[in-house]
Order: sequence, then structure tokens, then C-alpha cells
Amino acid sequence: IVGGILLDEDIDSQRLETTHVISYFLHPDWRHQGIMTVALLALLQTYHQTTITAEVDGNNAASIALLKRLAFTEVTQFTNIFGQTIRLFTKETT
Repeated sequence: IVGGILLDEDIDSQRLETTHVISYFLHPDWRHQGIMTVALLALLQTYHQTTITAEVDGNNAASIALLKRLAFTEVTQFTNIFGQTIRLFTKETT
């Protein structure tokens, strides 16, 4: 195993909608080869009519570029309790 994708289901009780939070990791030796792009594309094709959200460290340029390549939209950014800037991205699947 050189990496993984985690997908957590979340139910918004106010809007009665199911959303998904995605996170992923890849061993440094395997980065910048398109592996995570292909893996995330395959995953996204299996989810329909849902919102997928990703929180990314504001300094992680590679991850931000990946999400933008996959048509995620940045909706906000905030500072967490550790002083890190976090950027929040979402994607509506069809």
C-alpha cells in the first residue's frame, strides 16, 4: 500500500442531506505521478448527487492543485486551533 483514500459520510440534520468528507494520503516516493488523480477520479465516478468536502492545509500546494484539477471549488479558509490555515473545498457530484 502506497496510499489511501478515506471517505466519511455525514448527514446534515438541518438540510436532511448526506455529504461526504474526503481525505487522502500518498507516500512521498509515489507523488507527482498522477496516481492520486486517477484514484480520486475513480472514486468520484461512483458517487452521484452528493456533496464531497475536503479540508486542506493551506501550505499544501500539491493537494490544492489536485482538488482544483478535479473541479473542486474553494468555499472558505480558516485558521484552526493550531494556527494553521485550512482551505475548504467542495464538489457537487452529478
